[in-house]
Amino acid sequence: MPGRLRSAQGRARAQGLREIPRSEAESGSGCSTSSSTMADEELEALRKQRLAELQAKHGDPGDAAQQEAKHREAEMRNSILAQVLDQSARARLSNLALVKPEKTKAVENYLIQMARYGQLSGKVSEQGLIEILEKVSQQTEKKTTVKFNRRKVMDSDEDDDY
Repeated sequence: MPGRLRSAQGRARAQGLREIPRSEAESGSGCSTSSSTMADEELEALRKQRLAELQAKHGDPGDAAQQEAKHREAEMRNSILAQVLDQSARARLSNLALVKPEKTKAVENYLIQMARYGQLSGKVSEQGLIEILEKVSQQTEKKTTVKFNRRKVMDSDEDDDY
């Protein structure tokens, strides 16, 4: 508490108010209305700081609506995938999600799109999922090319060639 008293006294000096001796500040006697408003301002600043910390830690209340929307979308995706995939295919897809989440999202989007347009007849088996995975990997496959840039270095032997 001594640090808070010093900061309050420093602010009191800056505002041209009477400085409260340490013994009076600790005992609580000699409080004027200006120091109580200062204490209110300091308390309000602490409240705002604490609220900002809590919001940063747990997320903004404004983000709650966004989180709720994401949660509903995830539930809808899961329900569609449960209707479209059989048990072994879902297990394979969940295993893939642990290793390659971006590929899993692409496959899920592909399956949901096919289901919405009625291109799927019945549930997709594990073998059907493997075929879809191969299609998606061929579409997203990145071809790496290596290009060698050979630089000519000034060498004393080159002069002899001309």
